[in-house]
Amino acid sequence: DDRFTAPLHGFKDADDYWKHSSCRRFLKGIAIPTLLVTAANDPILGPACYPNEEARGSDFFHLEVPSDGGHVGFGIGKEYWSEMRAAEFLSEQKHLHAQGVTISNSFPEARVVQWIERGFPKL
Repeated sequence: DDRFTAPLHGFKDADDYWKHSSCRRFLKGIAIPTLLVTAANDPILGPACYPNEEARGSDFFHLEVPSDGGHVGFGIGKEYWSEMRAAEFLSEQKHLHAQGVTISNSFPEARVVQWIERGFPKL
């Protein structure tokens, strides 16, 4: 990133690029159930990239770090485990909502709930 990505996009160096391009600073503001799945054996991400503290401090941001999966991996034949896990997570949220659990007080949550109630139609 120091030699290519940062200079190409007008950043001082890799640290400047990471600071301004990272979503980490926004994680604490997540107000609807959100799942992040990233593998522990991702060859591109180092331990500092995993937002463990942010996930522990949030009721809405859920981090799952399976031991295997690589970088954008998780393939199982013709399916991807991460996609199946995302659908499972949404189903869990639908179940909680059906039980009357408020999953957020934010406006976008209403759209998420409507989408869940319609059975997750393609966007």
